[in-house]
Amino acid sequence: MEIALVQFRSVMDIPADRDLPVNIYHSSICDYVSEPSNCGLPEVQHITSPHSLLARSSLRLMIPDIRRRPNTALLDTLLELKGQSQAMQSDDPGRLKSTLSFIVKPPKPLQVVTYLLFLRGGRGSGLQHWLGNLDGRSWLRTRQGKDWLQTLGGEEWLQTRGGQEWLQTRSGQEWLLTRGGQEWLLTPGGNEWLQTPGGHEWLQTPGGQEWLRTPGGREWLRIPAGQEWLRTPAGREWLRTPTGREWLTWGGHEWLRTPGGREWLQTLGGREWLQTPGGREWLQTPAAPEWLPTPGRHEWLGTPNGRQWLPTRDGREWLPTPDGRVWLRNQGGREWLQTLDGQLWLLTLDGQLWLLTLDGGESLPTQNGRESLPTPDEQEWLRTWDGQEWLRTPDGQEWLRTPDGREWLRTRDGRVWLRTPGGREWLPTQGGQEWLPTQDGQEWLPTQDGQEWLPTQDGQKWLPTRDGHEWLQTHVGQEWLQSLGGQEWLQMPDGQAWQLTPAASIWVIMEDLSTTLEVMNDYSISLQLLLSPAFQVIQEFRSLPDFLMLPVFLALLHHDNPVPAFPEDLPYNDIIHAISAFTIFAGEAQQRSRSASDALKYASQNFAVHLSRAPKPWDDNLHHTFKSFWNHHLLSWLERQWCLKGLRSCLVILFAVQKLAKVCTLLFK
Repeated sequence: MEIALVQFRSVMDIPADRDLPVNIYHSSICDYVSEPSNCGLPEVQHITSPHSLLARSSLRLMIPDIRRRPNTALLDTLLELKGQSQAMQSDDPGRLKSTLSFIVKPPKPLQVVTYLLFLRGGRGSGLQHWLGNLDGRSWLRTRQGKDWLQTLGGEEWLQTRGGQEWLQTRSGQEWLLTRGGQEWLLTPGGNEWLQTPGGHEWLQTPGGQEWLRTPGGREWLRIPAGQEWLRTPAGREWLRTPTGREWLTWGGHEWLRTPGGREWLQTLGGREWLQTPGGREWLQTPAAPEWLPTPGRHEWLGTPNGRQWLPTRDGREWLPTPDGRVWLRNQGGREWLQTLDGQLWLLTLDGQLWLLTLDGGESLPTQNGRESLPTPDEQEWLRTWDGQEWLRTPDGQEWLRTPDGREWLRTRDGRVWLRTPGGREWLPTQGGQEWLPTQDGQEWLPTQDGQEWLPTQDGQKWLPTRDGHEWLQTHVGQEWLQSLGGQEWLQMPDGQAWQLTPAASIWVIMEDLSTTLEVMNDYSISLQLLLSPAFQVIQEFRSLPDFLMLPVFLALLHHDNPVPAFPEDLPYNDIIHAISAFTIFAGEAQQRSRSASDALKYASQNFAVHLSRAPKPWDDNLHHTFKSFWNHHLLSWLERQWCLKGLRSCLVILFAVQKLAKVCTLLFK
């Protein structure tokens, strides 16, 4: 070509760099040469149309050997796969988008089949292995996944290694705080898990500590498993936390009467608790005499721990109480009064009063020290200007991250506050970012307030985050993407960038499949055309059930579809093998397509354009070449073009050529 072009240097620029285009010096040259009336040279008048030349060259390039038998491998493999159409219940392909919206990694054909088998009732243990990967964890966070965890199959899976590992993940720990998770914790399986190292670790997390404050958690602390945990180092450490101290004050009285409770009271944590308002209050309850000094139970005050406690402020405050006065009258009390600590106490005001009148001691007021939800007065205060301003302070923002703060956000006042400038300012903070992925945050996003927040600057910043991406995979997030606000966001840089992420792959693929089916339905295939293997392939694909259609679409779409190993005793082994066989074929077809020359790839994509621009009627050479291509090699082109550009591209080209061929009356001659 370069040798031929050199002869035209007077009318066109031939760059030395082959990567640069050839430039004609003036467009009038093209107009002049292409119009025979402007030139009387016979050689010019009989020049073949450039588009005819390019169309014929493209067709001949796609026909490497006219004598070669037609390649029907794509059709044969599809027909073989169609034999599995009854393997499971079929559904409308349009519903796959919502059914599989939980997928967070680019899906593979066999993975999709496994997921659909499981979701449509194939819940055998052989199909549960995927629950441990990212897609499985994502599904377990959906409503369907949460409901399944409460079934017998779900409870059995939670006892497996995969289930135990999942409980340590973020989604597993979030589930434990849901109603279903809290109900499971009280089942035999849940009780058994709580006694494992993983369960012990979870009980020390904020989620576990929050659960221990619930009725279910407090009920568990009363059973032998909970009582045993309280005697472990982890349990004793928990008793020193605000949640543990609160439990001791309001629900742990029975436990304090057990050997484990009495044993704990001798520890550093127990001594610290006795000095808290809750501990002081307990010392005056009817339960305390069973452990504190009463007739027959005065040993503790005779121990070093008890002797160390008496000189403390709490001990001094206890002595004037009725129980303290009773103890002072008995032998243990009289002996203590002879000690240095006892003598020093007698010099105090309380000691002096006791000396004057044994019945004159006062019971100093105590506070319960309870750390729970804001009282009605406190909730009322949060509505005031001062309360609203306090919520914007570091202390207020820290409180919003506590279980009490999150509980308040569920109330009407909390929802109203989220609409205020202070609430909008809080959402982008660390506390707000932690709250949005929680169940409460997920329930808030679909509300009118949440929908109004998403288009704001802060909402737009949140959507590209990991939590935002995870939310977009949820049913609610998928619905939002179809809304006007979601469609507008998809056109923005962040939305377009999201569509390129692995998490968005299933959404993009399902949009492509949906559009492809729409294009397919826009055209009708005549009975005569159905005799063509290429049109048979399209018809067979259209008639596949959804659980076979999507794997075929994926197999011919991706360049890398490794076939994973499955156990031989896996249920539905026939369909697994059928999809595996098609995936292997698709991989080989992809390899053949990728190895094609750039010229062949160009010809496959653009031959229809050149055909449409070629002068009509076509000359004999173009006519003969096109008929050979159409009758013998159209299926090979379909396979290559499908692998290179997708089925939608094939349909657009194929139906354009079909229409063109009908006009030229070439199809059926």
